[in-house]
Amino acid sequence: YMESNVFSNSSTNDDDCSVISFKHMDCLDDHDLLVDECYWSEDVAVLDEIKLNSQNSALPPASNMPSTLIGYQTWEEGRLIEFCSAGHSSNALFENEACVSEYILSGNIPSSISNLDRLESLILPMNMLSDTLPNSISDLSELKHLYLTSNDITGNIPADIGNLQKLEHLSLGINKMSGELPSSLWTLSNLKTLDLHANQFQD
Repeated sequence: YMESNVFSNSSTNDDDCSVISFKHMDCLDDHDLLVDECYWSEDVAVLDEIKLNSQNSALPPASNMPSTLIGYQTWEEGRLIEFCSAGHSSNALFENEACVSEYILSGNIPSSISNLDRLESLILPMNMLSDTLPNSISDLSELKHLYLTSNDITGNIPADIGNLQKLEHLSLGINKMSGELPSSLWTLSNLKTLDLHANQFQD
């Protein structure tokens, strides 16, 4: 982003003058100015879609809340690096209290999730996310942590999950997922923890 300052002397007395500084911020192309910060437009659009999908939740995020304030987020150079929003009943599970939200996310994870191509952590447990995991989640090549425990997600693990070669922690436990485990799952050479319990996967 670019900043410019305009200074104004409010007094004609050289011995008693005050200076007013006006800060003006311009975002680069493809960025939006929200809450005095510049954010990559496509990243914000994904968060907007998640917020919209959640409006039928029992405890939805306020529709007028800026999407950049949902849960706990880390941004670097205008790009989303970490997104964590855990349901309010998960207080005891998180050292970072900022991750625990007063609302519950619901609906499907949008296929546009692949636009978050700098994302390293997606942590959305104890919500009411539903439908299948979009295949496009396999395009998040920087992803290291994927926690979707205790939701209502159905269907298979995406066949191309093996594309997430930086993935270290994968938690899909306590959902309604089913089907065969994709062979590419076993090619995740950096995987340290895998939690698939309380689903209906085939042996």
